[in-house]
Amino acid sequence: MLGAPALAQSCAGAGQTAWPLDATLKVTDETGARLRSEAVAFGTPLPVIRLEGNQALICLPKGAGWIDLSEVALAKTATAATLAPDIYETTRSTLMFWRRLESLERFLGGDVGVGGAQDFTEVIVAPSPSAFVLPVLQTRTVVRSGRSIELIRVHLPLSAEATKVWQQMQAGRADRARPLVILDHSGSSGRFGHESPLDLVRHLDDDPFVRAEIEAVHLTDDGAVYTGVTTLQLAVSDLPSGAGAQPLADLLGRFEPVPGRGVLVLAGGDVDLPDVPVLEAADLIVAQVTPELNPDLQAAATRAEAVVFIGFATDSTELIADALASREGFRTVSGNRAVDYADLFAAQLSNGFLPFLPTDLDDAGALPSPTDGSGGWTALPVWTVRNELILEVGPIR
Repeated sequence: MLGAPALAQSCAGAGQTAWPLDATLKVTDETGARLRSEAVAFGTPLPVIRLEGNQALICLPKGAGWIDLSEVALAKTATAATLAPDIYETTRSTLMFWRRLESLERFLGGDVGVGGAQDFTEVIVAPSPSAFVLPVLQTRTVVRSGRSIELIRVHLPLSAEATKVWQQMQAGRADRARPLVILDHSGSSGRFGHESPLDLVRHLDDDPFVRAEIEAVHLTDDGAVYTGVTTLQLAVSDLPSGAGAQPLADLLGRFEPVPGRGVLVLAGGDVDLPDVPVLEAADLIVAQVTPELNPDLQAAATRAEAVVFIGFATDSTELIADALASREGFRTVSGNRAVDYADLFAAQLSNGFLPFLPTDLDDAGALPSPTDGSGGWTALPVWTVRNELILEVGPIR
């Protein structure tokens, strides 16, 4: 055992730093016997006195103790990347983070598809009350097109409150049927290519509502059916082709009626909506995408008790996006109070943590749970590109 003077000297002269992965560490003696649990604040560098097997003797606020290496990430120095408030408030590019170095390198090599996709993206939502600090675990320099690029592996903090909000959002998404978009490109809408349903849907990705998962169905003039699950950020024309010709009534008959389900029908003015259960139970929005004065679609929308009918207009995309964002049936969560992304970001900011979102918004496990569910945190080891205009890297203060 080290005495107090020797311990202080060992901590001061420690050569490595341990960065905790979670708010609570399990402290043991050298035999592995549990001594205590000790809470630590995020961004606290813990000097490493000695490494033995899968354990490390580290300096803790309550005294030295042995920690399993699975609970910490080791770094050569106590260095952090800092995003200052004055930088945070400026107009700039957002930070992106990758779990795997190989994915980031593929992205830098020009792969903007699945192979190089980032796992998390910073969200700038409000002025920061304080500087965001990200402990640096590793650094690496790569050369692309003759230019050196510095990559850093950092700890990205996630608060327990943010995890709780995320889980509530995912539970709400699981309880709610996917909103449904019917793109009827038959009849008159097929003759107005510049304002076709496909054109409108392709441009709806500019609106925040499209974080919802959408079931999109495209009925063409010749009766061919295209169907699939998308987020509307995927062009509907890329969806796989179905087989056979189906009239609109049969097409809508494929879907079970779900009370309150969001259904958007984009069609020409000469389309007469069928009387089918999926529309009767829906939070229904009908939009006319052709300029002719035929009243059939509006009359059908009235008969189906649509909550919103949008006539043809030059700003149809904006009107449709506003309508979708205003209706409960098109939101991503359910419940008496819609827990949304603003709650998630607020939970991060209240802890002094950087707000961010996973790329895969449908993956319930994208954000892991801290072991301490009451005000704890967990750290995600991720890679990012060091932008010297945004991130200042240096000894932690």
